[in-house]
Amino acid sequence: MKKFDTFCLLLTENCNFACHYCYEREGKGHNSKVMTKDVANTALNLAFKGENDVYISLFGGEPTLNPNIIDFVCTRGKELAKETGKGFKVGMISNGSLMNEKLYNILSNHIDIFVDMQLSIDGMKETQDLTRVDKDGKGTFDKVSASIPHWKALFPGISVHGVLNHDSMGDLFKNYKFFVEEWGIERLWFLPAKDDRYTQADVDIYDVEMGKLTEYVINKTKKTRNIDT
Repeated sequence: MKKFDTFCLLLTENCNFACHYCYEREGKGHNSKVMTKDVANTALNLAFKGENDVYISLFGGEPTLNPNIIDFVCTRGKELAKETGKGFKVGMISNGSLMNEKLYNILSNHIDIFVDMQLSIDGMKETQDLTRVDKDGKGTFDKVSASIPHWKALFPGISVHGVLNHDSMGDLFKNYKFFVEEWGIERLWFLPAKDDRYTQADVDIYDVEMGKLTEYVINKTKKTRNIDT
């Protein structure tokens, strides 16, 4: 069995969000640059020159701002896989806010090669709207929430990662329960953002929150007898 070589393609450097903790805020910032078909084709050709099967991670910026290239990468990748006899799989990380009929159809047409779909969402409305705002400073929860049924219809095993910071640390367990009980999403992980305001108190809060989460998972596993909880 061949191994997969993994390649990450930044389909655009642009993003429709302006999250307060985004590393781009301290760097050059988002811009309107997008990947072209020529660049994508060159990248795919290089990827398929190796001996192993190919896994492409679609990233950004916000990759769904460039839906035509999502379609191109998937279509051209399938062609190269057929020509070379190699396996070809795709994954994507998105903020989940730009679902529309065009994007839905593109993803649906290539669902056979998608093995991972990850949404970057911080949690319930008060948490999401606290730091994940659009370029006008408005909260993004309502827009993302409206898209969730469509994402789940395409990807029943969809995963979510949330970002923790000084302001949201104490709501970690609430947000975990929200994803599980309100949205029915159980593939979850949280990561801390860089935040100069962190103190030992935040570490202590994190420890308490993780304790609640652990107890919740253990109790649920005992009740359902499902070790995949």
